[in-house]
Amino acid sequence: MKKITQKSIFFLIGIFLLLIIGITILIENNKNKESIKIKENTNLCQRAGCSGQLCVESNFKDTATTCEWKEEYTCYQKAKCEKQSDGKCGFTKDDQFNKCVDESMVKIEK
Repeated sequence: MKKITQKSIFFLIGIFLLLIIGITILIENNKNKESIKIKENTNLCQRAGCSGQLCVESNFKDTATTCEWKEEYTCYQKAKCEKQSDGKCGFTKDDQFNKCVDESMVKIEK
């Protein structure tokens, strides 16, 4: 039977400590990545409101509104909810959106 020497015990303790340090670094690194993802996700835009008529940052997605329906809300369902040139969330109001809103107003007038 081989004798366990003091040198081999110190070697095993050293390996064990290196493993603990390595695992700790990996865990901390992963936590940092997760917090970065959370910060990035708070800047995403999402639809909100009972009728999907709002475009807000994802941390405001639970914004409460009254539940009514207006004809132009159909246009908001088709529009892109994204960051606008001013850095705020909003619906991209392109030609197709504007045409849709105009047509929905004509339906209301009839």
